[in-house]
Amino acid sequence: MDQAPYTEKVLGSTIHKGNLCELNYSLKLHSMGLPILCSSLMLRSYGLGQCDLVRYFSEIPLIEIFEVKKNKRLSRQFLNQKSRIKASGEFLSKLLNARIRFLVIYEEDFAKTDILH
Repeated sequence: MDQAPYTEKVLGSTIHKGNLCELNYSLKLHSMGLPILCSSLMLRSYGLGQCDLVRYFSEIPLIEIFEVKKNKRLSRQFLNQKSRIKASGEFLSKLLNARIRFLVIYEEDFAKTDILH
């Protein structure tokens, strides 16, 4: 089967271009703090929202949850999604006994961002 025109080969797998920005941010963000992989299947089984990127700083203790968006125009879908992501943060906060910080990062800002912290 031919590769669809909207995908790219990255690290030996096919990734939708919408996820390419998330991958780039992941490499940058996870160079600081401890990456946390949150299974969307597990979170959804509890009625919680999917987390794009999550990192943990044990010395603070702090969990940062990043939502990656294509542009700064807030969609109705994102506004509905916010409460589920917040619930995911509260769940992780209880598991790790840590504070939570939510951040939204935008694909259009990726080239301008040196270090995210």
